[in-house]
Amino acid sequence: DQTVEDLHQATLDGLKSLDMFVLSDELNRHSAVVKAEYADGRKVDIKVDAITEYVSKITIRVGLLGDQEDSRLILEAIEDSLY
Repeated sequence: DQTVEDLHQATLDGLKSLDMFVLSDELNRHSAVVKAEYADGRKVDIKVDAITEYVSKITIRVGLLGDQEDSRLILEAIEDSLY
């Protein structure tokens, strides 16, 4: 239950806390896309889409095929940045 803007800022803060490098960052009223990279070169794509004005959905993909464990760690860092 967060706005796109709030989740976007929490995403940037969470990635910073994990010492990840942000490659690109796009934000508009209804969505946000952040592309980042681990020190070992693995790419991370994070997308935030508005469902309503105050509810958003976040999608995290690590690497080409995805990595559920790393995605969960990133989500936890984002959640910690919200509070």
